[in-house]
Amino acid sequence: MSTARPQLRFLSEDQLGRIHEASLDILERPGMRITTEPARKLLAEAGCTIDGEDVSFPRELVEWSISVAPGDFTWFGRDGGDITLGAEEPHWGAGVTCLSYLDPRDATAHTYTLPYMAEVATLVDALPNIDFLATPGVVRANADMPQEIVNQEEFFAMTTHTAKPLMVLIADHPELRDILEMAAIVRGSRDALRERPFVIPYLNPVSPGLYNPETLDKLLLAAEWVCRSSASRPRRSAPPRP
Repeated sequence: MSTARPQLRFLSEDQLGRIHEASLDILERPGMRITTEPARKLLAEAGCTIDGEDVSFPRELVEWSISVAPGDFTWFGRDGGDITLGAEEPHWGAGVTCLSYLDPRDATAHTYTLPYMAEVATLVDALPNIDFLATPGVVRANADMPQEIVNQEEFFAMTTHTAKPLMVLIADHPELRDILEMAAIVRGSRDALRERPFVIPYLNPVSPGLYNPETLDKLLLAAEWVCRSSASRPRRSAPPRP
């Protein structure tokens, strides 16, 4: 008797292959718009072709990158509750970035505040089938909390009300730097955070083919923190050159 778990599949292997091939074509031409010099420099060193802000990714480089990327990785909780992303088992989280809070006491909508952020984190912490929390709402700046520290205050509200893994929305590089430093204090040290990370930055392009400076700065900062812990690990083979 087979013990394999049933899987819900929407696409056939042939359809997945066609999507993959089309993606390789798009990454090579027209490519992507990369809007910061440090990011373009790294990509040029890896073998990409640069034309102003437009970057062409050779098919061989993309295929190599996929081949050396880990098939899964662990997203740690602070008190157990670790989850493995990339494995067969799905994981469910709460979020993300609602503009208003629907008060369960009287079903009225309110502007999101830090106390509401804490309430959601407390609820997520108590729900056994919710595995992680993503920044649940957008808190507005005010006279006592300038925009420059809103994300840090949101992170503080979440991390003091749940021990589950966190995905955080961050406006820019300075805010992410502060949050990583805060997370290192929570974990006990920078090295401890790198070995058992419980926070992931919420990053995305502003459109499928354009990476804005803020996102690239945050991406490179997150990579820097990871690479520091990887310095003593065996290096993988070099990327192919066109």
